[in-house]
Amino acid sequence: MRQRALISVVLSLIPVFALPAGAQTFKELFDQGAAAYGASDWPRCSELFGSAGQAASSDRQAARAFFAAAACSVAAGQKEAAFGYLDKAAARGHDDLERATDNSQVQVLHEDPRWKTFLQGVEARHAEREKKNNAELTRIYEADQADRDGSLSALDKADWTAIGARDRARQERVQRILAEGGAKSADDYFHAAMVFQHGDTAEEIAKAHELSLKAVELDAEDSSARWLAAASKDRLLMRQGKPQLYGTQFKKVDGKWVLYEVDPSVTDDERAKWNCPPLAAARKRAEAMNAGG
Repeated sequence: MRQRALISVVLSLIPVFALPAGAQTFKELFDQGAAAYGASDWPRCSELFGSAGQAASSDRQAARAFFAAAACSVAAGQKEAAFGYLDKAAARGHDDLERATDNSQVQVLHEDPRWKTFLQGVEARHAEREKKNNAELTRIYEADQADRDGSLSALDKADWTAIGARDRARQERVQRILAEGGAKSADDYFHAAMVFQHGDTAEEIAKAHELSLKAVELDAEDSSARWLAAASKDRLLMRQGKPQLYGTQFKKVDGKWVLYEVDPSVTDDERAKWNCPPLAAARKRAEAMNAGG
């Protein structure tokens, strides 16, 4: 399963066509919604994401925004509004099964029969999307993620010698699949990239960056692929002893997690293009990691 937060920042500048004077773009509205989400301003968050969905220039943008609006509506105690936004997300083809099943804010809706209808639609659309992917690459990716599933304390106790051996075997198999032309879709390249992201050498991490950029090339709206392109670049720079660009990488100092050094010339706007949170949020993430989150 892809590791995603509820709120993924808009990934690229969206062209605007025939917008009324003073109208805001999808990106502007989505970014404002994300800020309201960070401030726990749930009614405003719901309103902004709903407006972002209306302003979206593609079905995937709209579906993502409407689902985010539904989650904010739940947090605001507006159950009926949440289902209204879920209906809009479904109408725009929402197929993100992980977001639908793993998001804790919408769990309160699960007992309502309308949730089952929504989820069945997501599952059907997700299954159709999966048909386009290399099934073996999906299985390898899922095994890679399973080795990293769990809390930070549990991962500290994991047998990394054994996991490292499995990582190397997965990388060898993925390399053969790629050489045989077995990767076709953006998801295929994302899955392959994540396997190499967990490599030990600069060459393997550079391969992850190359593959994630290919995924972005095939699907410019793939938020996970954009994040991985940034994270692999950051990890490669960290491996080379250079400051990272996007703030995705952390290290332990005296037993505490800290954000690895960041190039001060890179702005939060640039981070947003690659689905990375603002630098302040990355530093808060380090605090949460130290608290076991």
